[in-house]
Amino acid sequence: MKLNINGQSREMKTLSIPSVLEMEAVPREDWNSIAVARNGNIIPKSAWGEVQLAENDNIDIVRPFAGG
Repeated sequence: MKLNINGQSREMKTLSIPSVLEMEAVPREDWNSIAVARNGNIIPKSAWGEVQLAENDNIDIVRPFAGG
């Protein structure tokens, strides 16, 4: 399945957000401090395991960063 992750096209066999995070090497300990959007809509962490991804979905993984 083709997914667009943070603007980059990726071929994946996964259908879930947790699997995408693992394949993108996002450490599990960081999962509480990131946000995930599917096609521009933020997915609540409580729904990550329930959301089924589809061909050509746009997935954005957002990490906070300090700035000024």
